[in-house]
Amino acid sequence: MDWYEDRQPGHEEALNKLTSRIHPGAVVLLHSTSKTNGEILDELLTRWEEMGYRFGRLSDLAGEPGRLS
Repeated sequence: MDWYEDRQPGHEEALNKLTSRIHPGAVVLLHSTSKTNGEILDELLTRWEEMGYRFGRLSDLAGEPGRLS
């Protein structure tokens, strides 16, 4: 519910929710209206990388030319 500007989750609540819901094949949408998302993004991506996930362009992940190796 990160799209409600007046009901933003706290730092730890947001990190815990997003970390616990990640899984292989997940697509995550973070709304730009969320102040919390901006605050946690670097830490969140670092945690996911530590969990073994990697990031790339959608075109790469879909198997188009330039696929991640």
